[in-house]
Amino acid sequence: MNKFFSLSLLAFFLLVLFSSASAFQSPKSIGSAYLYVEVNWTLDSFGALGPISLTGFNFLKAPYQSPAMEANRASSPLTDSVGNNLINFKFTAVKPVETIFLRGYVDVSYLNAGLEDADESALGDYLKPSPFIQITHAIADKAISLIFGVNDSLEKLVVLTEWVNNNVEYDGPGFGDSIQNSSFVFDNRRGTCDEFSHLLIAMLRAINIPARFSAGFVCSSDCSEAKNWGPHAWVEAAIGGKWVPSDPTFGEAIVLDATHAKFAQGFDQDDVKESYVGNIHFTRNFQVSLDSFKAFSDYYDISISVPTNDIGEKSVENISVTLLNKLNSPIAVPLSLIAPKEAKVLGGRKIVFLEAFESKTVFWEIAFPQVLEENLVYTYPIQVTGLGKDADANITLRKGGESTVRKGLQLTEVIPLIKGNSLEIKLLV
Repeated sequence: MNKFFSLSLLAFFLLVLFSSASAFQSPKSIGSAYLYVEVNWTLDSFGALGPISLTGFNFLKAPYQSPAMEANRASSPLTDSVGNNLINFKFTAVKPVETIFLRGYVDVSYLNAGLEDADESALGDYLKPSPFIQITHAIADKAISLIFGVNDSLEKLVVLTEWVNNNVEYDGPGFGDSIQNSSFVFDNRRGTCDEFSHLLIAMLRAINIPARFSAGFVCSSDCSEAKNWGPHAWVEAAIGGKWVPSDPTFGEAIVLDATHAKFAQGFDQDDVKESYVGNIHFTRNFQVSLDSFKAFSDYYDISISVPTNDIGEKSVENISVTLLNKLNSPIAVPLSLIAPKEAKVLGGRKIVFLEAFESKTVFWEIAFPQVLEENLVYTYPIQVTGLGKDADANITLRKGGESTVRKGLQLTEVIPLIKGNSLEIKLLV
C-alpha cells in the first residue's frame, strides 16, 4: 500500500469517526430526558432483629425537574434545613438482611424550563465558609483576577466555571475515595466532581456570589449504557433571585444537559449523607437508565472557520468559532475543539457566555507536525463540539505549504504542586 493511499485512508477513517460520533448518544446532545432511577439499600442487622430507622434522599422537585418515585416500604417525607426532600423508613427487622428500594422516573429539562427561586433572606449563609469550603486569600485573589473587567454576574459564573474546568485535573471515579476541601483542590489542582464543585463554590463566595453544592446522577458518555451513569456533584449560584446551575467538571453553565438529575443540595458535600438508627450496616447501589429523550432545540447557531490554503510544517494556525444566541435570554455554550492526535490544540475548553441574541467569535490555535513528507497531501478533520450542536471543517497540509510560526510562549501561571514529599512546578502557557 503506498503512502498516499495510506494517508487518504487515514483521513477517510477520521472523517467517518467524526460523522459516526453524531450517532453516539452523547450527554451533551440530550436537551430533555425521561430517566428511570432505582436506589436500593441493603441493611444487615447482624442477626440483632429489632427497630430500624433509615433516612435517605428523595429527588427534588424544581422547574427543570419533575420526579415521580415510590418505595417498597412505608415511609415518611421530611425536609431538612437546606431544603432537601428526605425519605424516612422506620420498621422492625424480621430477618437479618432487609432491602429497601426507591424507584421511579425523573423528567429533566434545563433549557427554557425556568430556574428555582432563591430565598434572599437565607443567602447570607451561602457566602460563608463551610466544612469543605475554605475561602483562602489565594482563592479569593485568583477569583478576583479572573473576573477583572466582567460586570455581569452570570458571565462571572461562566468565567470561573471555565477556569476550574481547565485547571483542575480529574482524578478518580464518582465522588472518589475521599473528600477534599477547596484549599486542597486549589493547591493541588486535582480531584473528582465534589472537589471541582468545592473550589468553584469557594471562588464564587469569595466574589460575593452565594453558591451551593448540588448532588445527583449524571451520564458521562454513551447514555444508552447503564455503566456510564453515576453519582455526580455540581454547583448552583444565586444570581438575580434564581439558583443558576453550573457544572465545573463537565464544563457547562446556565444550561445543563438533561442527564443531570438532582437529589440533594447543601453548603458542601458534608450536607449530603444518609443517616440511620439501629445496629445495622447498610450498602447502597443504584441503577439509572435513559427511558426516552429529545435532542436540544435549535437555540444557537455555530460555525467554524479554518485556513483555506495548504498549511506547511511547523505551522501554528488560528481556528475561529462563531456563535449566535437565538434566545431572548443569556446562555453559555461549552466548546471543545477536536483534532487528530498529530496536531496539538492550544487553549483548552471554552465556555462562551452570550447575552440575548448576541453573536461572539472565539479562537484556538493548533500546532501542526514539524515534519511532512514530500509529495504527500494531508487532510486533517477538525471538529468543534457544543451543547447539542457540532461544526466540522478540514485543513490541508503539505510540505512547503504556508507556515505561520508562533514566535514564543506566554507564561500565564506558575503552579506549585505538592506530591508526597516532593514539589513539582506546573507552567501554564
